[in-house]
Amino acid sequence: MDSSVTVGFEVKSPSAQPIQPMTTLASRISAPARLVARIVRLVREHFRDFLINATHTGFISLSSAPSIRRRFYSIVILAHSIEKGLSLPTPKKAFGKEKMRALLTLVQSYDRSFSAFPLEMAYGAINAYLDFHRDDKPADPFISELANFVATTAIFEGIRPTGGVKIYSGIEQKPNGDIPQFALFLRSRSSCRNFKQEPVSAQEIVKIIETAQAAPSQCNRQSSRAHLYQAREQIIRLLKLQSGASGFADQVPNLFVVTSDVTAWSGPGQRNQCYVDGALFAQSLLLACHAYNIAACPLNLAIDNRKEARIKDAAAIPPHERLIMMIAFGRPAEDRLRYAMSPRLPVGETLVLHP
Repeated sequence: MDSSVTVGFEVKSPSAQPIQPMTTLASRISAPARLVARIVRLVREHFRDFLINATHTGFISLSSAPSIRRRFYSIVILAHSIEKGLSLPTPKKAFGKEKMRALLTLVQSYDRSFSAFPLEMAYGAINAYLDFHRDDKPADPFISELANFVATTAIFEGIRPTGGVKIYSGIEQKPNGDIPQFALFLRSRSSCRNFKQEPVSAQEIVKIIETAQAAPSQCNRQSSRAHLYQAREQIIRLLKLQSGASGFADQVPNLFVVTSDVTAWSGPGQRNQCYVDGALFAQSLLLACHAYNIAACPLNLAIDNRKEARIKDAAAIPPHERLIMMIAFGRPAEDRLRYAMSPRLPVGETLVLHP
């Protein structure tokens, strides 16, 4: 019996009818009242989420605080878009001019005393972009403009370039032996955008999923799902809706769509936990692919609800699952490929020490 229900008893003489429970007015309204209270709590928490996003993200930005943090991330995002373009199988000449111009504008107004990291990444990406066009005859005027910017702009003085592209051919070995083999394995994963045009076998898929299932899950809910697609037309259709894999979408031979079942969660305090569990599973899925020498590339699903509904409909994913990310995967097209450098922040900017 629900402990919140109050029940009263009316005592009658032995000759009367059997004693019947009498439900009070308070108990009759308790269930709908509890429902209203839960709705209010849920709306309140989502409204607070809205205020945090409106105040601190770059979409609305109601905050009067300095925008240096937003400029930091804008430079990183634009520099990485250049890296990704250079890592494609056949990059177009002079690609991404508008993004490059936006990047140049941002670096000129950036305060390097906040952190040198985005300038280092941008400098490396710009140098790699210039190297890609080094032998072009005749040179695109934009390339000449970019080279002149690098040569004459003081913002890069004393900056060490870290971004760009790298040639990757498996797990890198460290001769000094200071780094454990598994740590090398973790550090060696990179996102591949150039695959052999062949499906990964069902046996390999099963091994990858079994390995990924070792991911931690809150209270062992295991709400994550990996939807597999290997039909080319279906993959192209889904990636077109995702709209973040331009340049290699038609060459993806295998695709996971990672989701999380919201039925596993309850209450306003757990409103974001499906994404936490789903992200942990997705990371394990990427590492499981890496362990079986299957290259992979995570593809974000930063989309609105309308786009999510369209993707679910096209992918035959039920409405009670939330989309986490897509993962393009397959065997790398070559033994040695260009990968985005994707430099990492200095440990001192990631680790926050508290007294």
